[in-house]
Amino acid sequence: MKFKTIRRGFGCVVLLCGIAFASAGAQLHVIVYKDAPVSEEVLDRARAEAVRIFRGAGIELSWINCSRNMAANECQASPAEGVLYLNIVSQGTLVHDLVYGEAFLDDRGKGKVADVFYDRVKDAQRELGINEGRLLGAIAAHEIGHLVLGLHAHHWTGIMTPNWDRENLRLLGMGTLFFSKEQAIRMRQCLSEPERFIAVTDAQNQESGIAKPRSNR
Repeated sequence: MKFKTIRRGFGCVVLLCGIAFASAGAQLHVIVYKDAPVSEEVLDRARAEAVRIFRGAGIELSWINCSRNMAANECQASPAEGVLYLNIVSQGTLVHDLVYGEAFLDDRGKGKVADVFYDRVKDAQRELGINEGRLLGAIAAHEIGHLVLGLHAHHWTGIMTPNWDRENLRLLGMGTLFFSKEQAIRMRQCLSEPERFIAVTDAQNQESGIAKPRSNR
C-alpha cells in the first residue's frame, strides 16, 4: 500500500474524515515523542497551545508526553487503540523551507502519524521573534488536524492554511489562528463515529515509526 504525505499546498475542504474513533465529548489522544533538543518548558508551552486551539473547536486534546517516561502506561498504547502519534524531529525531510511538518496518510486519507520539523520552528522563531512554544504547538495542531480531517484538509484561512507566509506566522504568533467552524463540526463528527475507526496497517506502522521514538525510524 502506498502512503501519501500531507504538507503545505493548495487544497479544498470536502466532507471526508481521516483517522477517527469513538470518543465521549469529542476527545483526542496524542502520544508525543521528540528527537530534537526541545526543552521541557517549550514542550509544555506547545502542549498548552495545541490544547487551546483544539478546545476552540470543541475538542479536548490529551497531549501525552512520552519523551519524559516511555515506560508510562499511557505510552504503551497499541496501534489499534484510539490514539495518534506526533514526532518532533530535529530536521525537516522536505526541501521547501516553508514546510514545517508532514502527516502520513494512506490512499484512503487514513493515518495516525505526523512529524513536526523543529529546525524550521527555530528558524521562524529567530527570524520573526515568535514564541517558540506557541509556534511548535500551533504547527502540531495543524498536522494533527490533517490526521483527523484526512485528505484535502487545507483552508484558505485559520490554522489549516496551506501557506505559512510571514503574515500567517505573525497571526499564529499572536494566537489568533483556529480551525474554521466547518472544520470543527467535521472533526467532532469524525471523533464521534466509532465505525469510522480503521486501524493503521502494519506497513504504515513500520514506515512511520508508530509508537516509537522518531530516531528509531
